[in-house]
Amino acid sequence: MLLLIAPTNYGSEPRKLVVADLWEALEDLPKSLQPQLKVTLDYLKELLPDTKFILVGCQIKDNKTFRKLTPEIENSAKALIFSLKKELERI
Repeated sequence: MLLLIAPTNYGSEPRKLVVADLWEALEDLPKSLQPQLKVTLDYLKELLPDTKFILVGCQIKDNKTFRKLTPEIENSAKALIFSLKKELERI
């Protein structure tokens, strides 16, 4: 599984998290990230054809703030990573 944590703009209230299939949610990422990310993901999909690509997106406040890692996004990402790590250790 490849997990991408990124800012998104899917029309919800700021800081709300969403978990989605990355390929389906690609258009919800900021436009400036899409071209480079798509090239990278296409390459990774070729290398790792059986890998599931998951997006954990955090709704941005506005298009100007997505470039800055806010404390809320950082804390949410850390909590998610910690939870996933604990879950994977049980397997």
